Amino acid sequence: MVAAPAVIWVAYVGGSIYTVVIGVAAVGAAWEAFDMLRRRGYRPALVIGLCAAGLLAVAPGLSHGPQWFRGVLLVEAMVAGCWYLVRSREFDALIDWVLTVGIALYCGGLLGSLTALRSLHDGFQLVALVLVVTWSYDTGAYLLGRFAGRRPFMQWISPSKTWEGVAGGVGLSCVAALALAIPFNVAIPTALVLGVVVAVAAQAGDLLESLLKRHCGVKDSGVVVPGHGGLLDRIDSLLFTSSAAFFVLLAFGYR
Repeated sequence: MVAAPAVIWVAYVGGSIYTVVIGVAAVGAAWEAFDMLRRRGYRPALVIGLCAAGLLAVAPGLSHGPQWFRGVLLVEAMVAGCWYLVRSREFDALIDWVLTVGIALYCGGLLGSLTALRSLHDGFQLVALVLVVTWSYDTGAYLLGRFAGRRPFMQWISPSKTWEGVAGGVGLSCVAALALAIPFNVAIPTALVLGVVVAVAAQAGDLLESLLKRHCGVKDSGVVVPGHGGLLDRIDSLLFTSSAAFFVLLAFGYR
């Protein structure tokens, strides 16, 4: 409730402020992910991975085509590969190389979809719609799961998840999307599809981050948000929903 107005304001302002915030968020999330992996015993190339995460997040704002994004990803893969070839004589370095590239793509590449969304026509409305629908899924899933949850969902990853919570999240996502469709100049069919797709993507993003934390043996990704864990804990759903929503909107003709 405290952060949401600030996030919406940054999306409204757009421009360099918005791009910088997205880049900083990507670097912060990547730092937490790398830190978890390092505590697990892996050795990702921290500086290379963080730089790539930030550049991947802002790349869609530098060019409307995929050239910048593809270039950053390829350069990171090559530089990280050369780093491990020179610095390491162990076969495990291959895993560290994959993790370095993968985390940068996970945190920076996916979050960069918010930068791409803002560059579309009516970009602010579309970004705000995705944010609100994503938050609605988290809220609906939490409330219905907490008060009516009975049947476990993906319990081996997250013991607190229930099918009732999933239903509550999908329902509130669709309601939010439909309620904002007309004010945000989005067609009703597009909004309905967006509500369902964002709900599925939100749950997938949350579960994937939970899987990462379970593998690393930690409860929270960090302590950036008091009482709510780390930055990655707060944007895990958004990483997937922003990317899914971007391609849904492209499919419906938004440019």
